[in-house]
Amino acid sequence: MVSIILKLLLITTVLSNSFRMMLTNLLGLSDYSTYVNGTVAISINQIYTDIPVLLLFLMIWKRRKNIEDYTFLTFCIFSNIVLSQLSSVMAYSSRIVLYISVFKMLIVPIYLNNLQGRLKKIITLILILLFYSIYWYYTYVIKGTDATVPYVFANF
Repeated sequence: MVSIILKLLLITTVLSNSFRMMLTNLLGLSDYSTYVNGTVAISINQIYTDIPVLLLFLMIWKRRKNIEDYTFLTFCIFSNIVLSQLSSVMAYSSRIVLYISVFKMLIVPIYLNNLQGRLKKIITLILILLFYSIYWYYTYVIKGTDATVPYVFANF
Protein backbone atom coordinates (compact mmCIF):
# COMPACT_ATOMS: atom_id res chain seq x y z
CA MET A 1 0.00 0.00 0.00
CA VAL A 2 2.84 2.39 0.83
CA SER A 3 4.48 1.53 -2.48
CA ILE A 4 1.27 2.52 -4.28
CA ILE A 5 1.31 5.91 -2.57
CA LEU A 6 4.96 6.44 -3.44
CA LYS A 7 4.27 5.50 -7.06
CA LEU A 8 1.37 7.95 -7.23
CA LEU A 9 3.54 10.72 -5.79
CA LEU A 10 6.27 9.91 -8.29
CA ILE A 11 3.81 9.96 -11.18
CA THR A 12 2.42 13.34 -10.13
CA THR A 13 5.95 14.71 -9.88
CA VAL A 14 7.04 13.34 -13.26
CA LEU A 15 4.06 14.71 -15.15
CA SER A 16 5.11 18.01 -16.62
CA ASN A 17 2.90 21.04 -17.10
CA SER A 18 2.94 20.70 -20.90
CA PHE A 19 1.86 17.05 -20.67
CA ARG A 20 -1.05 17.96 -18.40
CA MET A 21 -2.10 20.73 -20.78
CA MET A 22 -1.90 18.36 -23.76
CA LEU A 23 -3.88 15.72 -21.87
CA THR A 24 -6.68 18.14 -20.98
CA ASN A 25 -6.84 19.29 -24.60
CA LEU A 26 -6.99 15.70 -25.88
CA LEU A 27 -9.81 14.88 -23.47
CA GLY A 28 -11.78 17.85 -24.75
CA LEU A 29 -11.34 19.72 -21.50
CA SER A 30 -9.32 22.63 -22.87
CA ASP A 31 -11.62 25.08 -21.07
CA TYR A 32 -10.35 23.63 -17.80
CA SER A 33 -6.65 23.64 -18.68
CA THR A 34 -6.06 26.81 -16.67
CA TYR A 35 -6.97 24.88 -13.52
CA VAL A 36 -4.00 22.54 -13.92
CA ASN A 37 -1.32 25.18 -14.40
CA GLY A 38 1.79 25.18 -12.28
CA THR A 39 4.63 22.92 -11.40
CA VAL A 40 4.38 19.97 -9.07
CA ALA A 41 6.13 20.54 -5.76
CA ILE A 42 6.19 17.95 -3.02
CA SER A 43 4.88 19.35 0.25
CA ILE A 44 7.07 17.84 2.96
CA ASN A 45 5.07 19.59 5.67
CA GLN A 46 1.88 17.90 4.49
CA ILE A 47 3.63 14.53 4.37
CA TYR A 48 4.71 15.00 8.01
CA THR A 49 1.09 15.44 9.06
CA ASP A 50 -0.11 12.50 6.99
CA ILE A 51 2.49 9.95 8.12
CA PRO A 52 1.09 9.39 11.66
CA VAL A 53 -2.46 9.05 10.34
CA LEU A 54 -1.30 6.66 7.63
CA LEU A 55 0.66 4.57 10.16
CA LEU A 56 -2.33 4.35 12.49
CA PHE A 57 -4.55 3.38 9.60
CA LEU A 58 -2.11 0.69 8.45
CA MET A 59 -2.05 -0.69 12.00
CA ILE A 60 -5.85 -0.82 12.03
CA TRP A 61 -5.76 -2.50 8.62
CA LYS A 62 -3.30 -5.10 9.91
CA ARG A 63 -5.39 -5.93 13.01
CA ARG A 64 -8.81 -6.03 11.41
CA LYS A 65 -9.59 -8.51 8.71
CA ASN A 66 -12.85 -6.80 7.69
CA ILE A 67 -11.55 -3.46 6.47
CA GLU A 68 -14.61 -2.96 4.28
CA ASP A 69 -16.13 -1.07 7.20
CA TYR A 70 -13.58 1.65 6.52
CA THR A 71 -13.89 2.04 2.76
CA PHE A 72 -14.83 5.70 3.07
CA LEU A 73 -11.93 6.42 5.42
CA THR A 74 -9.54 4.60 3.10
CA PHE A 75 -10.70 6.77 0.22
CA CYS A 76 -10.39 9.93 2.32
CA ILE A 77 -6.88 9.17 3.56
CA PHE A 78 -5.38 8.26 0.21
CA SER A 79 -7.14 11.00 -1.74
CA ASN A 80 -6.00 13.46 0.91
CA ILE A 81 -2.38 12.39 0.45
CA VAL A 82 -2.50 12.59 -3.35
CA LEU A 83 -4.52 15.81 -3.59
CA SER A 84 -2.40 17.59 -0.98
CA GLN A 85 0.63 16.98 -3.19
CA LEU A 86 -1.25 18.25 -6.25
CA SER A 87 -2.22 21.52 -4.58
CA SER A 88 0.73 23.25 -6.24
CA VAL A 89 -0.74 22.34 -9.63
CA MET A 90 -4.47 22.69 -9.07
CA ALA A 91 -5.73 25.43 -6.80
CA TYR A 92 -8.94 23.57 -6.13
CA SER A 93 -7.22 20.46 -4.84
CA SER A 94 -6.18 22.31 -1.68
CA ARG A 95 -9.83 23.19 -1.08
CA ILE A 96 -10.83 19.57 -1.60
CA VAL A 97 -8.11 18.51 0.86
CA LEU A 98 -9.58 20.85 3.48
CA TYR A 99 -12.93 19.10 3.20
CA ILE A 100 -11.47 15.60 3.16
CA SER A 101 -8.84 16.07 5.88
CA VAL A 102 -11.54 16.48 8.52
CA PHE A 103 -12.11 12.74 8.37
CA LYS A 104 -8.51 12.04 9.40
CA MET A 105 -9.57 12.82 12.96
CA LEU A 106 -11.63 9.63 13.03
CA ILE A 107 -8.55 7.43 12.72
CA VAL A 108 -7.28 8.12 16.26
CA PRO A 109 -10.43 6.99 18.13
CA ILE A 110 -10.85 4.00 15.82
CA TYR A 111 -7.26 2.98 16.51
CA LEU A 112 -7.66 3.46 20.26
CA ASN A 113 -10.84 1.36 20.24
CA ASN A 114 -8.94 -1.48 18.57
CA LEU A 115 -6.23 -1.51 21.26
CA GLN A 116 -6.40 -3.92 24.18
CA GLY A 117 -5.63 -2.62 27.64
CA ARG A 118 -6.25 0.74 29.22
CA LEU A 119 -2.57 1.56 29.81
CA LYS A 120 -1.71 0.93 26.16
CA LYS A 121 -4.55 3.24 25.09
CA ILE A 122 -3.41 6.03 27.42
CA ILE A 123 0.24 5.78 26.35
CA THR A 124 -0.72 5.78 22.67
CA LEU A 125 -2.99 8.79 23.13
CA ILE A 126 -0.26 10.68 24.97
CA LEU A 127 2.22 9.93 22.17
CA ILE A 128 -0.23 11.10 19.51
CA LEU A 129 -0.99 14.30 21.42
CA LEU A 130 2.72 14.88 21.98
CA PHE A 131 3.47 14.50 18.26
CA TYR A 132 0.76 16.94 17.22
CA SER A 133 1.74 19.41 19.96
CA ILE A 134 5.34 19.41 18.75
CA TYR A 135 4.11 19.76 15.17
CA TRP A 136 1.86 22.69 16.13
CA TYR A 137 4.63 24.41 18.07
CA TYR A 138 7.13 24.05 15.22
CA THR A 139 4.73 25.01 12.44
CA TYR A 140 2.80 27.84 14.01
CA VAL A 141 5.07 29.24 16.73
CA ILE A 142 8.57 28.78 15.36
CA LYS A 143 7.87 29.09 11.62
CA GLY A 144 4.95 31.52 12.04
CA THR A 145 2.74 29.80 9.48
CA ASP A 146 -0.79 31.20 8.99
CA ALA A 147 -0.38 33.83 11.73
CA THR A 148 -2.37 31.81 14.25
CA VAL A 149 -0.01 32.78 17.05
CA PRO A 150 -0.39 36.56 17.35
CA TYR A 151 2.55 37.20 19.67
CA VAL A 152 6.26 36.69 19.34
CA PHE A 153 7.32 34.05 21.82
CA ALA A 154 10.42 34.45 23.94
CA ASN A 155 13.30 32.17 23.06
CA PHE A 156 12.96 29.34 25.51
